[in-house]
Amino acid sequence: MTIYEPGEPFLRSEALGRGLSRHRVDGPAYHRLLGTVRVAASTELSPLTLLRAAHLVVPDAVGSHHTAARL
Repeated sequence: MTIYEPGEPFLRSEALGRGLSRHRVDGPAYHRLLGTVRVAASTELSPLTLLRAAHLVVPDAVGSHHTAARL
């Protein structure tokens, strides 16, 4: 069951609220990023993906310095 766009980070709580089991969300199908943020294990952990994950935790987060340069 996929409820998110491939490669897009999402919050664990949202996934549980949409019907994914804890076992599935916390299992090998997803990478754990920034505590409660998850992304499909097949996703390349690019600077953009990590920045999108940061925005889920801190909506006012900005990419600067090394992240901005890599983007």
